[in-house]
Amino acid sequence: MMYQSESGYFQYVVFLFLATGALILTIDAKRLKASNMPREGKYAFLLGWLNILAGIAVWGGNWVYSAFFA
Repeated sequence: MMYQSESGYFQYVVFLFLATGALILTIDAKRLKASNMPREGKYAFLLGWLNILAGIAVWGGNWVYSAFFA
């Protein structure tokens, strides 16, 4: 039962973190930097990477929990 979580929504949460992070990086951050809004572009860049890292952390935390504690 590896990668099995208590809730059936776990895969959706990880996917949403990764997808929104990728979309923010590819669409929002580039568009803001191109429209001469560098500060907002930096914040969008940071937010995109934080979303991606949150998705990886949630997935990794679930893996550690299911592999060692469950």
